Amino acid sequence: MFLVCQYTSLPKDTASLHRQVQNALSKATETKTRSPALYEVSFPAVRDTTAALSRILDANTSHAREIIKPFAASFRKRLHLVFPDVAEAKIAEKVYGSSEHTFTLSALPLYERPAFLQQVEAPALVFVVQPGFNIDEWLQLERPALLYPDASIVVLNGNMDRLRSNYYPPLFYPRLTALRKRYLEQFEPIYYLKPLPNGLLFRVFPEPWQTFFCASPGEATRIAVDDERPTFPQTTQRLMELSREQR
Repeated sequence: MFLVCQYTSLPKDTASLHRQVQNALSKATETKTRSPALYEVSFPAVRDTTAALSRILDANTSHAREIIKPFAASFRKRLHLVFPDVAEAKIAEKVYGSSEHTFTLSALPLYERPAFLQQVEAPALVFVVQPGFNIDEWLQLERPALLYPDASIVVLNGNMDRLRSNYYPPLFYPRLTALRKRYLEQFEPIYYLKPLPNGLLFRVFPEPWQTFFCASPGEATRIAVDDERPTFPQTTQRLMELSREQR
């Protein structure tokens, strides 16, 4: 059964995706009900699922630059664009060029350094690009929220689905498990676009979750709308059943 409704459609291109993320983040920050406000933005950084990590980071660096533009204009140095480590922040600085530094370019380890904290302006928005390559990056992610409880924290393409699965067994990762329960599970997906076999799972704040069936490349049909996030097994089952019906 296909559904026709008024919810946000899938993005047609990268520019429309960026606009959708900007709109979702604007609405979320305008209506935030708790501090710190924790938000997840997740979408495929590149189309090639076998792309090297360096290429994915380059793509996310470019995505971040476009997404933050309206917020940088408003917050200026009170927008912290944060990379997982100092080396990645330096690479981003070369990519962006000094003319774009109306915001504060930073790295997660710097929030442990008193000298850095004394010279930067307290953020209204902390935008973290692709954390989670290793455990330390997840553990460091809480530090900005502890320092700046009134700020909004956004994670861009951090692969937080790994944290929702059994990818990190509690027995072997007790610190990460404690952090996940205390902090990381509080991140709300305000923009989420996940390709799955035969379809997509999609959500744009403040709308419900949408499931799209893809009968062929470039063709997507909405088949379900859920107020609560459906599990991956639920979504996969829906898509598989519809795929069998279409044969």
